[in-house]
Amino acid sequence: MAATRTDAYAAFDRFVTVYTIKYPKATETLKKDWENLLLFYEFPVEHR
Repeated sequence: MAATRTDAYAAFDRFVTVYTIKYPKATETLKKDWENLLLFYEFPVEHR
């Protein structure tokens, strides 16, 4: 898990670059829902 939202964006960009060709539907679904998947970063670290 990424320590910050910024790190998560960087990791996601790398993930999409590597897996889009092999898994286009999966990466599109993740891209569509990405903001919702990162909502937990709005909470303090102690609550994650």
